[in-house]
Amino acid sequence: MMPEESVRRFASQGRSGEEWRDRLNDEALATCTMIITAANSLIGAIHGRLRVLLDHEGTKAWLSGKAGIGLH
Repeated sequence: MMPEESVRRFASQGRSGEEWRDRLNDEALATCTMIITAANSLIGAIHGRLRVLLDHEGTKAWLSGKAGIGLH
């Protein structure tokens, strides 16, 4: 196994420099959005959703913006 193949990458969304503030104390919050998909047949019996995991090629496509909406 190549070293980069042993790393688990989750698809997420966030913007560099974007800042959210806590409404109660006005502190800056570090946030991101995790991309979720329908569960596969193995997990579907216990949960309806899964986090999107990316392999090395999927990560490059995601970060470059070339993944589109059909990332597999």
